[in-house]
Formats: sequence, structure tokens, C-alpha cells
Amino acid sequence: MIRVAFASPTMHIGGAENWILTLAQQFVHCRPVGLFVTEPHFHPDQIRRARQIMPIDIARDGESIANLRARLVQLCEDADVLIFWGDAKMPAMRFDERGHVKIHIPIVQVSHGDGDWCEVEPDGSLNYKQRNLLAASYQGATQWTAVSAPAATGYPEAVRDHVAILPNGADVNRCVPRRSRETIVKRYGLEGYERIVLFLSRYDSVKNPLLLVEAAKLLPDDWATVFFGHGTMQPDIIEAADGFDNIKVFPPIQHPGDILQCADVMAMPSLAEGHPLTANEAWLAGVPVVAAPFNFAQQHEHLFDIVREDATPEVWASALQQAVNHNVEGRRRIAMEHYTAPAFAQRWEEYLYAVVGSKLQAGIFGG
Repeated sequence: MIRVAFASPTMHIGGAENWILTLAQQFVHCRPVGLFVTEPHFHPDQIRRARQIMPIDIARDGESIANLRARLVQLCEDADVLIFWGDAKMPAMRFDERGHVKIHIPIVQVSHGDGDWCEVEPDGSLNYKQRNLLAASYQGATQWTAVSAPAATGYPEAVRDHVAILPNGADVNRCVPRRSRETIVKRYGLEGYERIVLFLSRYDSVKNPLLLVEAAKLLPDDWATVFFGHGTMQPDIIEAADGFDNIKVFPPIQHPGDILQCADVMAMPSLAEGHPLTANEAWLAGVPVVAAPFNFAQQHEHLFDIVREDATPEVWASALQQAVNHNVEGRRRIAMEHYTAPAFAQRWEEYLYAVVGSKLQAGIFGG
């Protein structure tokens, strides 16, 4: 059994963090031995969930690279392979100041974002690009992976031909409601609405939530649009929705199946996505997804209702209303076959056994 360590710069309630926990929880022929969170940025609920799966070590504020390296090296002593994402410090943790290798096991990097993805930094600038992040971190890895073909484009050309594409998968159990529909409707003030539009993502400019707010204002009065997420844009969304009782903004929901049972359509106006786990969850729950034409959606147009790139709020409002009439059973079948957590974990186990070169590979996978 392969022992797998993970490293992540954060442990918030986000797609990449949920990706780690879903993979670790679904392993059959691999065993998670620990997760090192290399910055003190985390959500307590996510840490509690993570600690039910594996030991967690969290960096302290202002901790030196030398200390971070020592802690990661210690974790890797009990592992056969390390998986990380999104951390430009990884080269400095793999090598010491003299360029000597300190981590001697395979290190697998994962790209979750589209190559053209940008994130707004606290100062409001738009100069922090996924492409630059991967260029800064790729030498900290010995192998490179991406959750989709668009997510592979951010890697430098030196390694792009060596990137393995391993699609995401969602935990079906997270798509099944734990509380009754009546309970959820009452809890979130959704009584009396005939249709519910769901936004389930980070409150960040790359997710384009303000476009959905403007579209929601144009929907019929018996339609509610409900936002669940976290991020620096939450006050902006609340301010933009002021005066519209049918637009509701909440923190992250811990179990998406509860709200998915109430949703008639999911809206994904994102500027870019690598392979959104929330789309997987919507498909598995039988909820249509109306999406902007980011690269992943265009490459999987049979799974989305795609609006045009320059779509106005009026176009979005119309697309949301049309989508509720679409039969999505075919999308659900595709998701059940390809985008569940067990299928996702099996893809990764096969990949990791090939990377580590275990003799068990032939016996387990017949290769």
C-alpha cells in the first residue's frame, strides 16, 4: 500500500482543498499519512473534517522556509509520494539553500485552475496569474498533473508534454441530502419561491458573482437566487443585492446535498475554471448547470448550458429560466460513470502506483 502525503497552502472550504480530502478519503490501495498546510490560512470546519481523515500539521504565521522545509521533510519520511498544489514555496522546500535535494520521494504537482485564470489580490491588483504560480512552483515537483486539459496550459512548456490529465470526481454522499427539503427551505428563508437558482463557489472576481446578482434581479418574483461561499467579495455581493429579498447570501454550506435538493438550476458565471467540483456535484444531483464559456465548459458542452461570452444579465436571466426545463438525466449518467469520487480515486491510485513503481501494481490493477 502506497503511503501518500499532501501539502497545501490553505485549508479553506474551496475546490482544491475539498479535492485533497475527497481523494484521501476515497483511497483503497493507498493510505494518507498526513497533510501539511504551509500557510496559517484555514477554516476551522475544514480542519475538523481533515483531521477525521489524516494527521494535520499547520504552519505558523511568519515561519521561516527552513522550518517549513524541516516539517515537510519529516512528513515525507513516512510517505512514498507527496502531492501538492498552489505553493510557490515548494522548490525552496524540496531543495536547501545549497541546492541539495531534501525530499527524496516523488513529488506530484496538481494544477486546478485554467491557465488564463487570475485572482484578485488584497491590494486589488490583477497580476497574480495561475500561469506565473505554476512557473514559480513546478521545479518543486518531479511529476506534474492537472485536473483537465485547460488546467494543464499554465505549466511552462518545459514540462507541459509530461503533464498527466486526471479528471476530478465528487463524493456522491455529499450530493445526497441529510436534512429534509422543508427544513432547508425554512432555514434559508426560501419559503414561497417556485424556483431556486444556486451559486456554490468562492466569492472572488474570477467567479463573477456580481453578474449573477444583476441577472437575478431580472428573474420573476417567485424565483430566489441563493449564494453559498466565502471570500473577500461577500460584502460587495450583499451590497449589490440590497433591496431584493429574493437574493440571499450565505457563508459556505457544509453539506451541498442539502441545498442541491432544493435547486432548480446552478449558475456558474466564472471567467475560468479548471474542473469545478461543484459542477460534478450538480450533475450527480440532477441539477442543470448554466455556465459562462470558460475552456472546460466548452470542451464539455454536452454537460453544460453555455451562454455566450458577452452575455448580459438579461441573457443570463433567460438562460437560467430555460435550463430548468431541460432533461439532465443523460448528464447524471455520465457523471455517475466518470465523475464520482471512487472513479477519481482509482485514476489517481493507478497513476501513483506507476509513479512509485510498486511491484503491487500488476497484482492490483492487472498492468
